[in-house]
Amino acid sequence: MRRPGFQDGTMIPPQKPEQKTPFIDKLKNLRNVAPGLMPRSKVDILKMYMDEALKDGEITKEQHTEMLMPYFGELGEKVTEQIEVSDRENFAEAGLVSRGPNKGKYFIRYRGEGILF
Repeated sequence: MRRPGFQDGTMIPPQKPEQKTPFIDKLKNLRNVAPGLMPRSKVDILKMYMDEALKDGEITKEQHTEMLMPYFGELGEKVTEQIEVSDRENFAEAGLVSRGPNKGKYFIRYRGEGILF
């Protein structure tokens, strides 16, 4: 059974208004979920939220720049180090063996382990 007025395709349902989450609420949410995110993801999400807020007019260009500036100094170096450590500890290295009896085969090296074939 179809709803009256829609069965013959004459009526188009009204568009729902787009609901935007305020920038400050996004930041609060990011702070709450941050312990479960990898450092690279935290930075990417924060930058995305900042860019959206700038585009939507929630923050000014000066505020956007002011929020980014710490990442070009000591804080940026710490974040980069955290990302490098996280990548080293959480991702495997892989590639082709270039010499020896296993030449041409793929290898996977996990942190703290030898080479697996």
